Amino acid sequence: MRYLAFAFLFAVALCLEGFGTTEAFTGEDMQCMQQNGLDNLFIWRGYLNIGKIDDTGVANLKTAIELGIQRTTVYMNPNVKGDAAAQAAEVCNHLNTVIAGWRFRVLVSIQRRDKWSTDQAANREFVNALANAIRADPKCYGTGFYTSKEDYEAILGADFSDLSADYLWIFLKHDKDPTLKDFKPFGGWVKPFYKEYIPDTKEVCTKTIDRMSFVYNGASNADDMVLAAASQ
Repeated sequence: MRYLAFAFLFAVALCLEGFGTTEAFTGEDMQCMQQNGLDNLFIWRGYLNIGKIDDTGVANLKTAIELGIQRTTVYMNPNVKGDAAAQAAEVCNHLNTVIAGWRFRVLVSIQRRDKWSTDQAANREFVNALANAIRADPKCYGTGFYTSKEDYEAILGADFSDLSADYLWIFLKHDKDPTLKDFKPFGGWVKPFYKEYIPDTKEVCTKTIDRMSFVYNGASNADDMVLAAASQ
């Protein structure tokens, strides 16, 4: 089957921005974000750490696709007490059903240390199983990660780099600086694609968002840059 991957032209010299949110968005809300320059990334929460689909985030994703927005996908806050492969299958199957004809790169959030085990070995086993299951599922487009250096090392350990075959899509550092001047490599990653640098702000369109800047990690393979792909 052929897939049409959105051709994302990187303009490194430009300040490209996007956002993430857990709020419900209408099409008008998304257009307002676009009109205010936050049009390079639309990230929605697609799975809750209580072990269920986030219907609000999936509805937002569906609306975005219907508007022609392709720099968009969902992330998972996984339930680390549950079955990793079953959660991956649930997300990929649900997205394929609700938004037929599209595959998405499902990001895994490694945050909220209180929601993870204190046993790093158990966390490593779980996140490897989750990532492997998403990668292997033909209904999804692959995976990537959404974390901070501090959370990653506390949850998985500073010496863990098993996930580095996939990209660090969103790096968290809430310092109000959209640049990577203070970024220190971790987890086998040298650079991320995006940096989340302002959390929980209502400065644009009165919607609560986490503001993100595109910082580019040097990827050269077009497939690696795809978030949403349409079947034909």
